[in-house]
Amino acid sequence: VVTEAGGNAEVVQHEGTGLVVPIRNAEAMAQAVIRLLRDKASAQRFADAARQSVRQHFSFRHTLQAMETLYEEMLAEKHVQR
Repeated sequence: VVTEAGGNAEVVQHEGTGLVVPIRNAEAMAQAVIRLLRDKASAQRFADAARQSVRQHFSFRHTLQAMETLYEEMLAEKHVQR
């Protein structure tokens, strides 16, 4: 369970890899936590999906490839601007 603050909603997909609640809404946060405590199947489904998402999008290899692509694009732009 995360709030919409910062990049949380980009990492956690509501009803996919977890629950996203509005910022500064303690009632919504509490209800989301209670829901997952009561609904073990959904909690497990979110956990499994989140684990897969992290492996896919936040692995060292993925991060390295993204950085490499970024540097290549920056270098290409620099050559075009000359």
